[in-house]
Amino acid sequence: MTSKVEGEFIELQLMERKISVYLPKEYRLDVESIFPAVFLHDGDFLFRESIDVIEQNVKAGLTEPVVFIGIDSDNRNNEYTPWKHDALFSDWSFGGLGDNYLDFIYEQLYPYIKEQFRISEDIALGGVSLGGLISMYAMYRKRNLFQKYILLSSSVWFTNFMEYMESTAMDYHPKVYMYVGEKEGITKTNIQKNMVPNSKRAFHILQNTIAQPSENLLFETDPEGVHDDPFFLHYFPRSIQFLYPTKHV
Repeated sequence: MTSKVEGEFIELQLMERKISVYLPKEYRLDVESIFPAVFLHDGDFLFRESIDVIEQNVKAGLTEPVVFIGIDSDNRNNEYTPWKHDALFSDWSFGGLGDNYLDFIYEQLYPYIKEQFRISEDIALGGVSLGGLISMYAMYRKRNLFQKYILLSSSVWFTNFMEYMESTAMDYHPKVYMYVGEKEGITKTNIQKNMVPNSKRAFHILQNTIAQPSENLLFETDPEGVHDDPFFLHYFPRSIQFLYPTKHV
C-alpha cells in the first residue's frame, strides 16, 4: 500500500511550459531554512513516482530534505540533444536544441524558482535517457550553474558524444551519480547497442577528470537492468542519497 505523501506538489507555468515542484514537509515546518534543489527533465516523473521511498529515507536519516523541480518538454528529442542527429527510426529525428533548452533553465527557470522558493546554491540537474544525455552535456558547458548531476541510463550512444567528452575540458569538479542497466541496448542493431559500453567509457572519462572520484563519483549497474521505468525509479532515490546524504553534526 502506498503511504500518504507528506510533502506538497505544486504545478506552475513559466513561458507556456509546465513546471512541477515538490516541497518536503520540512519546508513548511522550518520557514527560516533554505533547501537543496534538484532540477529534473521529463517533468515530475522521477520524483512523483518514487517520493514514498525518498520521504522514508529522509525519516531514516539517510537523505536531506530536498526540493524537486520537474521541467516538462513537448519535444524531448529536440531539447535533450546537444546537436542534430539523423533519425534512428522514421519520424524520430533529433533537433539538437539542447543549448537553447539549457539557456532557458539557466536564464529563466532557475532565477524564477530562486525567487519563488527558499532554495540554496546546492543544486543538481538530472534525468533519464536523453534527459541524462543533456545533463551530461551541461557538465561541459562553459557556464556551470549546477555542481551535482544525476545521470540515469543516459543516451551516450549518441554519435560523437564520447569524443566530445574526451576533447572538452571541465574547469570544475562536480559530484556525479551514474546508473546503467547491463541489459540496455543488447537487443538493438543500431548505434543504441553501444549504450552500456559507452556508459562505462563515460564513467572512466569522468573518473580521470573529477577530483577525488572515490568520493564525488558513483557509478552503479544492475545485471538485470533494461531501459525501463522500474529500474529508473529504483535507482533515482539512491542518487539522492548519494548526492544529498544527511549532514551529521
